[in-house]
This record gives sequence, C-alpha cells and structure tokens, in this order.
Amino acid sequence: MLFSLIGTFLVAAAVGIFIWAGYRTVGRKSPGYLIPMAMGLSMLGYTIWNEYSWFSRTFEGLPQDVKLVKSYSESKPWAPWTYIVPRVHRFVAVDTAKNRTNPELPHFVLIETLLVQRHGTPAKVQQIVDCASNRFADLPVNPVFGDDGLPQNVQWSSGVDLPGLIAVVCS
Repeated sequence: MLFSLIGTFLVAAAVGIFIWAGYRTVGRKSPGYLIPMAMGLSMLGYTIWNEYSWFSRTFEGLPQDVKLVKSYSESKPWAPWTYIVPRVHRFVAVDTAKNRTNPELPHFVLIETLLVQRHGTPAKVQQIVDCASNRFADLPVNPVFGDDGLPQNVQWSSGVDLPGLIAVVCS
C-alpha cells in the first residue's frame, strides 16, 4: 500500500514537472490552475489504473502452472465507478505443478491453493479434492491419514461451493 501511495505521488510530480517544463520551454507562464489540476487528475487516473490492473499484473507474474479457480469482484461507495465496472479484489488459484495423487486412490488429489487479495498477504492452503464425489476439504498443517489413505477429521465441502476448483483439478 505504501508503494502505491509513493507511485501516485511520483506520477503527479512527473506530470507537474512535464507541464511546467513544457511551458518554460516555450517561454510562457502556465495558468495557475493547470498544474495542480493536472496533478490531481493524474493521481486519480493512476489510482484507478492501479486498482483495476493489479489482478492481471499479479496473476501474469505467477508461474504458468498456476490456474485461476475464481476471482471475486467488489463495488465500493467511495469509488462509484466500481458499480459500473466492479474491480477484482481477491482471487483463488491452484498451483497444478504441486498436485499429488496416490496410485491406490487416483481420484483423490492433494493440491496447494493460493488465496490472494489486494493489500493482503497471500496464503497457501493445502487441500484434498475428491474428483469422483465432487467435493474438497482443507487439510490441517500436519494431516493425519487413515489406513484407507484418506485424511482423518476433515470437513468436506461440496464442489458446488467452488465449482472452478473441481474443474481445474479434475480435468
């Protein structure tokens, strides 16, 4: 968040200096309102661009094996344009390079899910997906597996809760 604020001020300063230098080069004095207005508009424009593009910039920076499961959009009253075009504020992705299966239970897949949100610390969650029954469960930090090869004491969720997860993992 600090870097966004610094970037906003740097953009405004660059616009102000550019306009000042342009008028100075042609030997004229700029109108008194022009530089502050242009700096304010550039700050607003940069902030909007930064908020709307963070998802694509963040996701493109991830490895090729990371597949998008779902993105979540939001609208805020202090940004009324988000009611027209909502912006993505968080997303769920799966690192398919880290998928693991048990040869004895091929329809169960252990996955690493990435939970990423704007202005938040990304989190990694270990999950197990049952492709045959269309369900998934979060695994504890040190999962205990039973004799049948399945994790013990987990809360299974229906694939309807997060259909993209089942589609990405089981395809």
